[in-house]
Amino acid sequence: MPNMSYCRFENTYHDLVDCERALEDVIYNGEEISQREMYYAKRMKELCEEFLDTFNDLDEEDITIN
Repeated sequence: MPNMSYCRFENTYHDLVDCERALEDVIYNGEEISQREMYYAKRMKELCEEFLDTFNDLDEEDITIN
């Protein structure tokens, strides 16, 4: 189910925290990750880099906040 626009960043934030903790478990606790999950972890890394570039270009003064 897609996120509702009013909470998409909040929901995604919590999901990203969960993913980051899973990677920590791989690094520090010897947990395993499937090839499919690693594929999407790499894709997520690329997307996060793009997100940061876009966010850094954002002029927060131009944003309307309700």
